[in-house]
Amino acid sequence: MIFQFLLISVVIVAIIGVIFSFFVLFLSSVANIRENSWEFGVLRALGLSVSHEILIADTLPNQH
Repeated sequence: MIFQFLLISVVIVAIIGVIFSFFVLFLSSVANIRENSWEFGVLRALGLSVSHEILIADTLPNQH
């Protein structure tokens, strides 16, 4: 009886943890996309061409 209660409690906590993790991952992804959009918008306002934006977008993530 008590074992079943502990097992159900652990499963419920695990499910809540997984849902919370996906929510945090989603919010982080949305924030990253908004930040990158803002940065590319600023670069466009400064006169950067689309071809230069593509070049920057391709090369920056590969640098360590």
